[in-house]
Amino acid sequence: MTDNVAIVTGAGRGIGLEVCRQLAERGMTVILTAQDLEKAKAAAEQLVGEGLDVISKTLDVSNDESVRGLAAELEQEFGILDVLVNNAAAYADW
Repeated sequence: MTDNVAIVTGAGRGIGLEVCRQLAERGMTVILTAQDLEKAKAAAEQLVGEGLDVISKTLDVSNDESVRGLAAELEQEFGILDVLVNNAAAYADW
């Protein structure tokens, strides 16, 4: 693993997935998050298959417990976070 750790929210597909790919290609350990753990795992497996250092985690940015839980888990595992890309969006019924 590298000393540089990034987390990308809403990364199960699209722009978030591509951001994960590009950060990992630059040598970072990337935490790929999505609300649905199975989708996160599938996306991460795709990038791992390309030889990239990507780890899947579940995260619901609209849920304080989910955010705090993942923050504590990452602090325990890595101690530091170098990059945060908040790609996730929460639907607002305006």
